[in-house]
Amino acid sequence: MGKRAQNQPQHIALIMDNAFTARFRFKDKDQKGNSKAPDKNLIIDFTAEEAKKAAKFLMDKATEIELGGNSTIRVYKGKDDYSEVPGFTLWGSYWSSNEGGTISPLKD
Repeated sequence: MGKRAQNQPQHIALIMDNAFTARFRFKDKDQKGNSKAPDKNLIIDFTAEEAKKAAKFLMDKATEIELGGNSTIRVYKGKDDYSEVPGFTLWGSYWSSNEGGTISPLKD
């Protein structure tokens, strides 16, 4: 995904430069009768190369936060009870037509 197509303008190539790419999909629960089982399971597929890139990305983000980065996340203790703590959010894209998607954060 990080490679620029032959006729793609340079500015689009910069937008498409991902830190790593991992495919994910959801699978319906398969533990019938277990009321504590989740409705769906999230399955994330990594190649060895993409896993190394993901690990580096996550370590870099953690270090950035530890060094005073100004990104926060909410940690919920209840429906309306939360606190803001240092952290970051990782977004993905989901396509309902195939019950899957990708996690592909952009490089900083």
